[in-house]
Amino acid sequence: MPVVKSSSNSKRGVPKQKGAVRAKSGCYTCRIRRKRLCATQESRNVAEVREKIKIFLASQGMIKGHSGTGPRGAESESPTLHLRAEEYSESSESPPTPTLSLTDTSRPHHMISSIRGDPYSTGQEYAISSNLYSVFTGRDHSPFSQESVHDTSPYQLSPIVDNNLSLVVSPALASSFGPLYHFNATEDMMGVDYDTATYFLRNPEQTITHVVDEMLTHYRERVVKAQYLFADTAMRDLICEIVMSHTPSRAREAASLLSSVHWQRFQNPNASAFESTDTQYRLAEIQNLLNRQDYSSDDAMAALHVISSYLFDGGGGNWEWWLETSCRYVDHLFSRYHNPAEALMRCTPKDVFIIKTSIWFDVLASVTTQRSPHFLQAIRSLFSPIQSKIEELDAEDSSSMMSPMGCHNQVVWALAETSHLFCWKQRQLANESLSIPTLVRMAAEIEEYLQPPVSPPYCATNMNGCRALASEIFRASARLYLRVVVSGDHPHVEDIKESVQDTISYMQFLNCSPSCSAEVNGQTMSRSIVRNTVFGFFLCGAFSEQPDHRELIQSLLDREGDGAGNGGSIRHLLHEIWEQRDAARRQHSSTVVNWRHGLARTKILLV
Repeated sequence: MPVVKSSSNSKRGVPKQKGAVRAKSGCYTCRIRRKRLCATQESRNVAEVREKIKIFLASQGMIKGHSGTGPRGAESESPTLHLRAEEYSESSESPPTPTLSLTDTSRPHHMISSIRGDPYSTGQEYAISSNLYSVFTGRDHSPFSQESVHDTSPYQLSPIVDNNLSLVVSPALASSFGPLYHFNATEDMMGVDYDTATYFLRNPEQTITHVVDEMLTHYRERVVKAQYLFADTAMRDLICEIVMSHTPSRAREAASLLSSVHWQRFQNPNASAFESTDTQYRLAEIQNLLNRQDYSSDDAMAALHVISSYLFDGGGGNWEWWLETSCRYVDHLFSRYHNPAEALMRCTPKDVFIIKTSIWFDVLASVTTQRSPHFLQAIRSLFSPIQSKIEELDAEDSSSMMSPMGCHNQVVWALAETSHLFCWKQRQLANESLSIPTLVRMAAEIEEYLQPPVSPPYCATNMNGCRALASEIFRASARLYLRVVVSGDHPHVEDIKESVQDTISYMQFLNCSPSCSAEVNGQTMSRSIVRNTVFGFFLCGAFSEQPDHRELIQSLLDREGDGAGNGGSIRHLLHEIWEQRDAARRQHSSTVVNWRHGLARTKILLV
């Protein structure tokens, strides 16, 4: 059939000449892409492979005008198409690339509908790590579609069903009744409705970018709300703006990792995301990028995201290295100003967020590490009711820890001073020089600012109400922590029993108050407060004597917890402590609560 050749200067969109006939040469892919490639420019191997592909697709009825649905005899049965790593001959016209080739006739093969059971298929053609996120195009996979098979339109994220599954199903085989065919994703995973999961062979140059973009979209829509429960809208928008920037950054990669961990924990709450090979590999890449002396704000944000990843994965792990990274950057910021207060007033909103978050993580980490907080002097300068000249006006104030932590400044100071007091006491005991009057006097100076309010605080059904109630739980549990440091880990001490009851009263309010079931920022008040005050739940639960107190704590952790978070880890650790205490009581032995030992062993960060 004659072919009308277009001039070399013709441009796309110019009308075809009258009488022009579409060329039949070229593969189906090039034709639907409207790309002309002269046959003389193709190497012999390229032409042969394309011809094989065209014959194979025609035999399967996948090319318009051909039919492959009729019965076939054994002699006419089409071979199965597999992906092989063959290389073309070296030439400027055909660079070495992986090729598609047909299997040889000496190997048994099956119809496409039974390829999932092919004993000769090792799955290596499409094998990827089961913990990577597969993607598939959202367009029509029909061969009659006008879109290119190389179209890079937005992808949709597909969940992984079985961690042991290593076979990745091609879109051409999506009709096969494999293990993914019967999977129905639930809204509990990420609050998103999913199509039936279909694996797709990842192209490292193209597809990984789309996976990262999907993870970052998930971060903006779901993760950031769970990451910083009491952050105001402006702060969340700032964090998302940093993460969603198209400029490659370490913070962007760390946020993608955080979203990946969050998604994996929802998919399988009982499996640790950091045990997967892919998560470990991505974590090592970020760590290599940060493994230097001078840190930037991007490095600090990346470190905070990784710490949140550990928190979503149960709270254990090597979060200390990442906390040290963010602390170094905050030290650098403080060195640029006369004092920490000036730094908070003159830094950018991003740096203010990094300072406050790093201080908060440092204070609660000191409970687990049993060391004095790194920022103790800065905390005294900023938050001490004795030394500080900063007055906490409201949660929107840049110097207030109510946003995004839900804790008053003086309670943050009291927690830091209590951890420091414990370390001081241990040194005095080791030197056999502990003065009880000095210990009591130092504790009294702290407890003066932890007294309970005259009347229970009014809990409004808004973000400020959430923060106020969470701050009271922190205040009551901080006083319990202080009294445990002074009197030892003895649950029968009257001061300790009183502090336990004080903390329990606010938890009971969470359990029975109708206002706590109201939604604030997409979550119930009770859920937000429980997830943000796990420190109080753990410490109060460890020293609880009454069965109804333990049942209340367990029910709240069960009800408001989920796959992503450290609530499950804390619940398991409390069960261990309760079993040890009950066994000691039955044997009439010591009733000392060994909560520090369990916390140091599991390295759970109580944030």
